[in-house]
Amino acid sequence: MIFNCEKDIFKIGQPIYHVERMVKETGKEFRDGAHIIYVNGEYKGKNVIGKRMKDFKTKKSKEMEYKELAEGIKYYKETEEGREIKKLYFLLAFCILQCYTV
Repeated sequence: MIFNCEKDIFKIGQPIYHVERMVKETGKEFRDGAHIIYVNGEYKGKNVIGKRMKDFKTKKSKEMEYKELAEGIKYYKETEEGREIKKLYFLLAFCILQCYTV
């Protein structure tokens, strides 16, 4: 599971954070094959992750560095239908989070 966060939720400036599950009572890693990665959306490094974060924040696909990503994202950033679908995804994600915090 990858979470692309707007902010650096751990506030230590890393581009990505790997979170592995463990059993609290034993302190041992729980190896069920699940991996969680948090991507720091504030990261501005010159490496691949920094460049991708810049692309995600760019409003026009033609200004993005990674053309493959630009082609895939153009629909969601630059068409009315795509923007409406994006809003629905965000609403769905918000509703799912609300279910887990109740």
